[in-house]
Amino acid sequence: MKNMGMWLNFRQFGVAYDILRKIAERGHELPDYQANPRIADIEEIYRELKEGYNRV
Repeated sequence: MKNMGMWLNFRQFGVAYDILRKIAERGHELPDYQANPRIADIEEIYRELKEGYNRV
């Protein structure tokens, strides 16, 4: 992703860190989330969002 210029993070788009929990919760409201072969729970989604927030 870095080589293609697509290594992005929420911080670059001005998303506040304290909103990540709400983003994780909203992920289960989307109608297609159950179509995934493995459904992540909200805590897993939240953890991944936090880990990727400042990636460089």
